Amino acid sequence: MLANDLELASYFEAAAKGAKKPKNVANWILNDLQNALSAAGKTINDCPIPPEALDELVNLIDSGKISGKQGKEVFAEMFASGKTRSRDCKGKRDRAIERFERDRSALRRSDRRQIQNQLQILKQVTLRH
Repeated sequence: MLANDLELASYFEAAAKGAKKPKNVANWILNDLQNALSAAGKTINDCPIPPEALDELVNLIDSGKISGKQGKEVFAEMFASGKTRSRDCKGKRDRAIERFERDRSALRRSDRRQIQNQLQILKQVTLRH
């Protein structure tokens, strides 16, 4: 798909230039960006998100700083507002990062409790035998 559209291929090359995972950038272009452009009746030449900004967003997701779902929220904000860098969507991005950290922390606490419960059960079973 990228090879069939010269403008899209150029956009990808610019976005993937600094990408840690170029395939993930390609997936965002072919899925989310193409869908958003189509829904807005725009072409890649009218894209409100510069390639470097998309690369920055994908790298945030790939590094685990935000989840894919949170990245989609930031992407939608960037596309709708015309803010050209994910850091321009700082409030939304920071809330996404905070939510991710809070969820991860809660999951760790839950995992520790489950492990402790399992250890208690094992101790009880072991003491009976």
